[in-house]
Amino acid sequence: MQQQVLPKRLMAVTAEQEKVFDERSRYWMERLGLNAKDVKGHNEFPNQSTNCPGDNMNNVRARLNKPFTTSSVEDKARDLIRKAVKGGVFTSPHTDVDKYTTIQLLEYALIYIERTRK
Repeated sequence: MQQQVLPKRLMAVTAEQEKVFDERSRYWMERLGLNAKDVKGHNEFPNQSTNCPGDNMNNVRARLNKPFTTSSVEDKARDLIRKAVKGGVFTSPHTDVDKYTTIQLLEYALIYIERTRK
């Protein structure tokens, strides 16, 4: 079966998609001890063939090398953890969330979401 090649305008990445990609990439880069140079596009691996033009990964890596402000993500995670403590989902060791690393904040926020999912 032949793959359909979509017009470039249908494959454009939105600003929101780019933002989420950057946030997730930075999260995993931090968690796994990787640098932006370690982030590869699927067309950068050997023996790969695709009709997808992909992004210019040098631009993506340059973007990932820029300072990143996680304050809004961290603030949302802190709020979720405080809500979990107040609601009894988490216990008192989680009351000093201002000292948590970004990874700790995200991990505990995800745990809270999982525990309260209906």
